[in-house]
Amino acid sequence: MTAFSLLKVTQHSIRGDIPMRRINTVCALLVMLSNSVFAKDMPAKSRVIIVKSAAVWNVNGSVNTAVLQKMLDAGIREFFQVDNPAAGWKKFFVPGDKVAIKVNCLAAAYANANSRYKASTSPELAGIVANGAIAAGVTPEDIVIYDRNSASGDTLRNEMIVAGYKLNESSGSVKVTQAGEFGPEETLSNGLKINFIKPLLEANKAVNMPILKGHHIMGFTFALKNHLGSYKDADLRIKSGKVPAGAASSLHNNAGVPGIAALNSHAVLKNKPSLIIGDLLRAQYRTAFYDPEGSWPYGGIIIANDPVAADAVALKILREKREQENINYFISAPLDVWYMASAAEKEQIKVYPEKMRYGGIAWAYLHDCAIAGLGTDNFDDINLKIIELP
Repeated sequence: MTAFSLLKVTQHSIRGDIPMRRINTVCALLVMLSNSVFAKDMPAKSRVIIVKSAAVWNVNGSVNTAVLQKMLDAGIREFFQVDNPAAGWKKFFVPGDKVAIKVNCLAAAYANANSRYKASTSPELAGIVANGAIAAGVTPEDIVIYDRNSASGDTLRNEMIVAGYKLNESSGSVKVTQAGEFGPEETLSNGLKINFIKPLLEANKAVNMPILKGHHIMGFTFALKNHLGSYKDADLRIKSGKVPAGAASSLHNNAGVPGIAALNSHAVLKNKPSLIIGDLLRAQYRTAFYDPEGSWPYGGIIIANDPVAADAVALKILREKREQENINYFISAPLDVWYMASAAEKEQIKVYPEKMRYGGIAWAYLHDCAIAGLGTDNFDDINLKIIELP
């Protein structure tokens, strides 16, 4: 029955042509039909779970792994709507899977060696995720934790090592690799020719583990931008396994529009089941490089499978912090000098205003990805739940 038909029935009932009992029956049936139609046709909201705990940081600045484990357990239970985390992991992983876990460590190239904070995805969090896959029946040696390597000249930066990861290629255990091996040439929808990194190509499941940071070109970086570390430009030549720094620079053009949507729309990423487990333990609001003074202990993790929704929520957190700190600029210089620079030197470090135009508009790539059908940035379509643990 259409809305027009209902209108006619209502008009008849007002005139007394149809008994009210029949009208009530018709209306009840209409509501049932309407609910079933909408339940079938309307997509479910994108689920985004945040779990927070101030206790995740020890007094010495190290991560409390026991608390972090509880946080991830709570998030997995809530995200998958199960009674225990083991059942949740089994909803995503199955025995026989080959799993690629993409962390974000490139900013560690600029980090202070004496600081526990390296502006990188927490090794403790990545390890707990790998253990979750193993608990679901995945063979340890079929799991790879990776990031692209980079080199300054002929010097390999080894960012994952600086960030606290122990590289491992041993059989029978989880692989941890700062990989420099790439697959065949692929073409993105924007015409860019690239090579995806082999750990991602060889996997049938992916876990995207970004860390939240500001960015002087894009505005911010999180899940969608994390896979800029999963490829290199096809015309970029590798020397002795070393990938030159700036290997993903082409997708920064026009502040990531349409490059980031083109990357995430490629079948290698879009068609691969992917779980997002983002690092919000400590986030940066002034830059994507290393900036301990421009960071804060949010003390959280985020779980989602919609990268656009995850990024929309993460951006909201970042912007609220920027407003709280009265920050309306992004630092554009690599910050290997920031934490040791004098006040006068800091004044000379180049910054861009938040409303900048740097070949494009900051944050525009997020909505561009929504338009491309990669997820939603509309909070009306996001089911966000925040869990606070002691």
